[in-house]
Amino acid sequence: MFDRKQRKLTEEELERCVKEMKADGPKKEIRNLKKRIQEIDEINDDTQSGLKTQIAAQKIKAQENWTVVCALRRTLGLERREMARLSKKLSEVSGKLAGYQRRPVKVSTSSQQRQPLRNPGGVLRSASNNVEESGVANDVLAQEKFAEAVEERNLYRRKLQAEEKKTKGLEENVQALKEDHKALEKETLNFQIEINSYNEKLHDMIELCQGKDQALLRKACQIDYERRVKELKIKEVLRSHSWKVTSIEEQHLKAEFSYKAEIDHLRKKLQDNLANQRKACYSEHALAAHKKEIKDFCNQLDQASCKQADLQTRSVPTPGCSHWVTPC
Repeated sequence: MFDRKQRKLTEEELERCVKEMKADGPKKEIRNLKKRIQEIDEINDDTQSGLKTQIAAQKIKAQENWTVVCALRRTLGLERREMARLSKKLSEVSGKLAGYQRRPVKVSTSSQQRQPLRNPGGVLRSASNNVEESGVANDVLAQEKFAEAVEERNLYRRKLQAEEKKTKGLEENVQALKEDHKALEKETLNFQIEINSYNEKLHDMIELCQGKDQALLRKACQIDYERRVKELKIKEVLRSHSWKVTSIEEQHLKAEFSYKAEIDHLRKKLQDNLANQRKACYSEHALAAHKKEIKDFCNQLDQASCKQADLQTRSVPTPGCSHWVTPC
Protein backbone atom coordinates (compact mmCIF):
# COMPACT_ATOMS: atom_id res chain seq x y z
CA MET A 1 0.00 0.00 0.00
CA PHE A 2 2.80 2.41 0.88
CA ASP A 3 4.60 1.63 -2.40
CA ARG A 4 1.44 2.33 -4.42
CA LYS A 5 0.93 5.71 -2.72
CA GLN A 6 4.55 6.63 -3.32
CA ARG A 7 4.28 5.65 -6.98
CA LYS A 8 1.09 7.72 -7.40
CA LEU A 9 2.74 10.74 -5.77
CA THR A 10 5.77 10.42 -8.03
CA GLU A 11 3.55 10.18 -11.12
CA GLU A 12 1.66 13.34 -10.12
CA GLU A 13 4.91 15.23 -9.56
CA LEU A 14 6.22 14.03 -12.92
CA GLU A 15 3.05 15.16 -14.74
CA ARG A 16 3.19 18.56 -13.05
CA CYS A 17 6.84 19.04 -14.07
CA VAL A 18 6.05 18.01 -17.65
CA LYS A 19 3.22 20.56 -17.78
CA GLU A 20 5.55 23.26 -16.47
CA MET A 21 8.15 22.32 -19.07
CA LYS A 22 5.55 22.42 -21.85
CA ALA A 23 4.27 25.83 -20.77
CA ASP A 24 5.40 28.84 -22.79
CA GLY A 25 6.68 30.80 -19.82
CA PRO A 26 8.07 34.23 -20.79
CA LYS A 27 8.60 33.32 -24.44
CA LYS A 28 5.11 34.52 -25.36
CA GLU A 29 5.70 37.86 -23.59
CA ILE A 30 9.03 38.25 -25.41
CA ARG A 31 7.35 37.59 -28.76
CA ASN A 32 4.58 40.11 -28.00
CA LEU A 33 7.13 42.70 -26.87
CA LYS A 34 9.25 42.22 -30.00
CA LYS A 35 6.13 42.51 -32.14
CA ARG A 36 5.16 45.76 -30.36
CA ILE A 37 8.70 47.13 -30.85
CA GLN A 38 8.50 46.30 -34.56
CA GLU A 39 5.12 48.08 -34.86
CA ILE A 40 6.50 51.17 -33.06
CA ASP A 41 9.55 51.18 -35.36
CA GLU A 42 7.32 50.98 -38.43
CA ILE A 43 5.12 53.85 -37.17
CA ASN A 44 8.17 56.00 -36.38
CA ASP A 45 9.73 55.21 -39.78
CA ASP A 46 6.50 56.19 -41.55
CA THR A 47 6.25 59.40 -39.49
CA GLN A 48 9.88 60.32 -40.11
CA SER A 49 9.61 59.61 -43.84
CA GLY A 50 6.45 61.74 -44.03
CA LEU A 51 8.05 64.61 -42.12
CA LYS A 52 11.23 64.37 -44.20
CA THR A 53 9.13 64.46 -47.38
CA GLN A 54 7.30 67.55 -46.12
CA ILE A 55 10.59 69.21 -45.15
CA ALA A 56 12.08 68.43 -48.57
CA ALA A 57 8.97 69.88 -50.27
CA GLN A 58 9.15 72.99 -48.07
CA LYS A 59 12.86 73.37 -48.85
CA ILE A 60 12.17 73.07 -52.59
CA LYS A 61 9.36 75.62 -52.27
CA ALA A 62 11.62 77.94 -50.26
CA GLN A 63 14.36 77.57 -52.89
CA GLU A 64 11.88 78.40 -55.64
CA ASN A 65 10.60 81.39 -53.68
CA TRP A 66 14.16 82.52 -53.05
CA THR A 67 14.88 82.29 -56.79
CA VAL A 68 11.76 84.36 -57.48
CA VAL A 69 12.83 86.85 -54.79
CA CYS A 70 16.29 87.19 -56.35
CA ALA A 71 14.75 87.72 -59.80
CA LEU A 72 12.33 90.27 -58.38
CA ARG A 73 15.17 92.02 -56.59
CA ARG A 74 17.12 92.26 -59.83
CA THR A 75 14.01 93.52 -61.62
CA LEU A 76 13.39 95.99 -58.80
CA GLY A 77 16.97 97.26 -59.06
CA LEU A 78 16.56 97.74 -62.82
CA GLU A 79 13.24 99.50 -62.29
CA ARG A 80 14.79 101.77 -59.68
CA ARG A 81 17.66 102.65 -62.00
CA GLU A 82 15.18 103.31 -64.78
CA MET A 83 13.10 105.46 -62.42
CA ALA A 84 16.22 107.38 -61.38
CA ARG A 85 17.09 107.92 -65.05
CA LEU A 86 13.56 109.10 -65.79
CA SER A 87 13.62 111.37 -62.74
CA LYS A 88 16.91 112.86 -63.93
CA LYS A 89 15.52 113.30 -67.42
CA LEU A 90 12.37 114.90 -65.98
CA SER A 91 14.50 117.27 -63.94
CA GLU A 92 16.46 118.24 -67.04
CA VAL A 93 13.27 118.81 -69.02
CA SER A 94 11.75 120.79 -66.16
CA GLY A 95 14.93 122.94 -66.02
CA LYS A 96 14.79 123.57 -69.75
CA LEU A 97 11.11 124.43 -69.51
CA ALA A 98 11.77 126.87 -66.69
CA GLY A 99 14.55 128.44 -68.79
CA TYR A 100 12.19 128.86 -71.69
CA GLN A 101 9.60 130.46 -69.46
CA ARG A 102 12.10 132.97 -67.98
CA ARG A 103 13.75 133.93 -71.35
CA PRO A 104 12.49 137.44 -72.62
CA VAL A 105 11.88 138.29 -76.31
CA LYS A 106 14.60 140.71 -77.53
CA VAL A 107 14.58 142.76 -80.75
CA SER A 108 17.92 143.12 -82.57
CA THR A 109 18.68 146.79 -83.67
CA SER A 110 22.29 146.33 -84.71
CA SER A 111 21.41 146.32 -88.41
CA GLN A 112 19.51 149.57 -88.07
CA GLN A 113 22.39 151.27 -86.27
CA ARG A 114 24.90 150.16 -88.90
CA GLN A 115 22.83 151.37 -91.92
CA PRO A 116 22.74 155.09 -92.83
CA LEU A 117 19.56 157.09 -92.52
CA ARG A 118 18.71 157.77 -96.13
CA ASN A 119 14.99 157.46 -95.87
CA PRO A 120 13.95 157.88 -92.33
CA GLY A 121 10.27 157.18 -92.90
CA GLY A 122 10.70 154.07 -95.00
CA VAL A 123 13.50 152.82 -92.79
CA LEU A 124 11.41 153.14 -89.72
CA ARG A 125 8.50 151.33 -91.30
CA SER A 126 10.68 148.50 -92.59
CA ALA A 127 12.45 148.18 -89.26
CA SER A 128 9.23 148.01 -87.37
CA ASN A 129 7.94 145.36 -89.76
CA ASN A 130 11.11 143.29 -89.40
CA VAL A 131 10.98 143.57 -85.66
CA GLU A 132 7.38 142.47 -85.59
CA GLU A 133 8.03 139.51 -87.90
CA SER A 134 11.08 138.34 -85.97
CA GLY A 135 9.23 138.70 -82.66
CA VAL A 136 6.29 136.68 -83.93
CA ALA A 137 8.62 134.00 -85.26
CA ASN A 138 10.50 133.85 -81.99
CA ASP A 139 7.25 133.63 -80.05
CA VAL A 140 5.97 130.80 -82.24
CA LEU A 141 9.28 128.96 -81.93
CA ALA A 142 9.34 129.45 -78.17
CA GLN A 143 5.75 128.28 -77.85
CA GLU A 144 6.49 125.19 -79.94
CA LYS A 145 9.55 124.38 -77.85
CA PHE A 146 7.57 125.02 -74.68
CA ALA A 147 4.75 122.73 -75.84
CA GLU A 148 7.28 120.03 -76.77
CA ALA A 149 8.96 120.39 -73.39
CA VAL A 150 5.61 120.22 -71.57
CA GLU A 151 4.59 117.16 -73.58
CA GLU A 152 7.95 115.52 -72.94
CA ARG A 153 7.68 116.35 -69.24
CA ASN A 154 4.16 114.88 -69.06
CA LEU A 155 5.39 111.77 -70.89
CA TYR A 156 8.26 111.32 -68.46
CA ARG A 157 5.90 111.92 -65.55
CA ARG A 158 3.52 109.24 -66.81
CA LYS A 159 6.44 106.87 -67.31
CA LEU A 160 7.74 107.73 -63.86
CA GLN A 161 4.33 107.12 -62.29
CA ALA A 162 4.01 103.80 -64.11
CA GLU A 163 7.51 102.79 -62.98
CA GLU A 164 6.71 103.86 -59.41
CA LYS A 165 3.51 101.82 -59.49
CA LYS A 166 5.35 98.83 -60.93
CA THR A 167 8.14 99.23 -58.38
CA LYS A 168 5.62 99.41 -55.56
CA GLY A 169 3.97 96.21 -56.80
CA LEU A 170 7.36 94.49 -56.98
CA GLU A 171 8.21 95.66 -53.48
CA GLU A 172 4.89 94.28 -52.23
CA ASN A 173 5.60 90.96 -53.97
CA VAL A 174 9.09 90.84 -52.48
CA GLN A 175 7.70 91.57 -49.01
CA ALA A 176 5.04 88.86 -49.41
CA LEU A 177 7.67 86.37 -50.58
CA LYS A 178 9.88 87.29 -47.63
CA GLU A 179 6.98 86.68 -45.26
CA ASP A 180 6.28 83.34 -46.99
CA HIS A 181 9.95 82.44 -46.68
CA LYS A 182 9.92 83.28 -42.97
CA ALA A 183 6.73 81.23 -42.51
CA LEU A 184 8.34 78.30 -44.33
CA GLU A 185 11.46 78.56 -42.18
CA LYS A 186 9.28 78.63 -39.05
CA GLU A 187 7.28 75.62 -40.26
CA THR A 188 10.51 73.76 -41.10
CA LEU A 189 11.83 74.53 -37.62
CA ASN A 190 8.60 73.21 -36.08
CA PHE A 191 8.91 70.04 -38.17
CA GLN A 192 12.51 69.62 -37.04
CA ILE A 193 11.49 70.08 -33.39
CA GLU A 194 8.73 67.50 -33.87
CA ILE A 195 11.21 65.07 -35.46
CA ASN A 196 13.61 65.56 -32.56
CA SER A 197 10.82 64.89 -30.05
CA TYR A 198 9.82 61.74 -31.96
CA ASN A 199 13.45 60.61 -32.00
CA GLU A 200 13.73 61.17 -28.24
CA LYS A 201 10.51 59.22 -27.62
CA LEU A 202 11.75 56.44 -29.90
CA HIS A 203 15.08 56.34 -28.08
CA ASP A 204 13.32 56.14 -24.70
CA MET A 205 10.98 53.43 -26.00
CA ILE A 206 13.90 51.43 -27.40
CA GLU A 207 15.77 51.67 -24.09
CA LEU A 208 12.63 50.61 -22.20
CA CYS A 209 12.03 47.68 -24.54
CA GLN A 210 15.67 46.64 -24.31
CA GLY A 211 15.43 46.70 -20.51
CA LYS A 212 12.25 44.62 -20.58
CA ASP A 213 13.82 42.26 -23.10
CA GLN A 214 16.88 41.77 -20.91
CA ALA A 215 14.70 41.22 -17.82
CA LEU A 216 12.58 38.67 -19.67
CA LEU A 217 15.69 36.93 -20.97
CA ARG A 218 17.07 36.71 -17.44
CA LYS A 219 13.73 35.36 -16.27
CA ALA A 220 13.69 32.83 -19.11
CA CYS A 221 17.23 31.71 -18.24
CA GLN A 222 16.23 31.34 -14.59
CA ILE A 223 13.13 29.33 -15.52
CA ASP A 224 15.21 27.15 -17.84
CA TYR A 225 17.73 26.55 -15.06
CA GLU A 226 14.98 25.66 -12.60
CA ARG A 227 13.44 23.33 -15.19
CA ARG A 228 16.76 21.54 -15.66
CA VAL A 229 17.19 21.21 -11.89
CA LYS A 230 13.68 19.76 -11.63
CA GLU A 231 14.44 17.34 -14.46
CA LEU A 232 17.57 16.16 -12.66
CA LYS A 233 15.61 15.73 -9.43
CA ILE A 234 12.92 13.80 -11.27
CA LYS A 235 15.55 11.54 -12.84
CA GLU A 236 17.11 10.92 -9.44
CA VAL A 237 13.70 10.13 -7.94
CA LEU A 238 12.88 7.77 -10.82
CA ARG A 239 16.25 6.05 -10.52
CA SER A 240 15.86 5.58 -6.76
CA HIS A 241 12.32 4.25 -7.15
CA SER A 242 13.39 1.92 -9.93
CA TRP A 243 16.10 0.55 -7.62
CA LYS A 244 13.54 0.10 -4.87
CA VAL A 245 11.15 -1.68 -7.24
CA THR A 246 13.96 -3.96 -8.43
CA SER A 247 14.94 -4.87 -4.87
CA ILE A 248 11.29 -5.49 -3.91
CA GLU A 249 10.82 -7.74 -6.95
CA GLU A 250 13.95 -9.70 -6.05
CA GLN A 251 12.68 -10.16 -2.48
CA HIS A 252 9.29 -11.29 -3.79
CA LEU A 253 10.93 -13.79 -6.14
CA LYS A 254 13.08 -15.18 -3.33
CA ALA A 255 10.05 -15.51 -1.03
CA GLU A 256 8.06 -17.14 -3.81
CA PHE A 257 10.82 -19.71 -4.42
CA SER A 258 11.08 -20.47 -0.71
CA TYR A 259 7.31 -20.88 -0.38
CA LYS A 260 7.22 -23.17 -3.41
CA ALA A 261 10.01 -25.31 -1.95
CA GLU A 262 8.16 -25.49 1.39
CA ILE A 263 4.93 -26.47 -0.36
CA ASP A 264 6.72 -29.20 -2.31
CA HIS A 265 8.33 -30.44 0.89
CA LEU A 266 4.96 -30.54 2.68
CA ARG A 267 3.31 -32.33 -0.21
CA LYS A 268 6.10 -34.91 -0.25
CA LYS A 269 5.83 -35.33 3.52
CA LEU A 270 2.07 -35.69 3.21
CA GLN A 271 2.47 -38.37 0.61
CA ASP A 272 5.02 -40.20 2.79
CA ASN A 273 2.69 -39.99 5.78
CA LEU A 274 -0.19 -41.31 3.72
CA ALA A 275 1.92 -44.24 2.56
CA ASN A 276 3.07 -44.95 6.09
CA GLN A 277 -0.49 -44.74 7.38
CA ARG A 278 -1.66 -47.25 4.83
CA LYS A 279 0.96 -49.67 6.04
CA ALA A 280 0.00 -49.15 9.70
CA CYS A 281 -2.91 -50.62 11.43
CA TYR A 282 -6.36 -49.45 10.66
CA SER A 283 -7.49 -49.00 14.16
CA GLU A 284 -9.93 -46.29 15.09
CA HIS A 285 -7.42 -44.45 17.25
CA ALA A 286 -4.81 -44.56 14.51
CA LEU A 287 -7.36 -43.49 11.91
CA ALA A 288 -8.48 -40.49 14.00
CA ALA A 289 -4.89 -39.45 14.52
CA HIS A 290 -4.27 -39.94 10.85
CA LYS A 291 -7.28 -37.78 9.95
CA LYS A 292 -6.19 -35.08 12.34
CA GLU A 293 -2.69 -35.11 10.90
CA ILE A 294 -4.10 -35.00 7.40
CA LYS A 295 -6.30 -32.07 8.42
CA ASP A 296 -3.31 -30.23 9.85
CA PHE A 297 -1.31 -30.84 6.72
CA CYS A 298 -4.24 -29.63 4.63
CA ASN A 299 -4.45 -26.44 6.70
CA GLN A 300 -0.72 -25.86 6.31
CA LEU A 301 -1.03 -26.52 2.60
CA ASP A 302 -3.90 -24.01 2.33
CA GLN A 303 -1.91 -21.37 4.22
CA ALA A 304 1.12 -21.91 2.00
CA SER A 305 -1.08 -21.67 -1.11
CA CYS A 306 -2.62 -18.41 0.16
CA LYS A 307 0.82 -16.95 0.82
CA GLN A 308 1.96 -17.95 -2.65
CA ALA A 309 -1.12 -16.40 -4.25
CA ASP A 310 -0.58 -13.20 -2.23
CA LEU A 311 3.03 -13.01 -3.36
CA GLN A 312 2.02 -13.54 -6.97
CA THR A 313 -0.61 -10.79 -6.82
CA ARG A 314 1.87 -8.38 -5.20
CA SER A 315 4.68 -9.15 -7.63
CA VAL A 316 2.54 -8.83 -10.81
CA PRO A 317 2.68 -5.11 -12.00
CA THR A 318 -0.43 -3.18 -12.96
CA PRO A 319 -0.79 -1.82 -16.57
CA GLY A 320 -0.71 1.82 -15.38
CA CYS A 321 2.53 1.40 -13.41
CA SER A 322 4.44 -0.84 -15.81
CA HIS A 323 7.28 1.69 -16.11
CA TRP A 324 8.13 1.33 -12.38
CA VAL A 325 9.04 -2.36 -12.70
CA THR A 326 11.59 -1.84 -15.47
CA PRO A 327 14.94 -0.93 -13.91
CA CYS A 328 16.90 2.07 -15.26
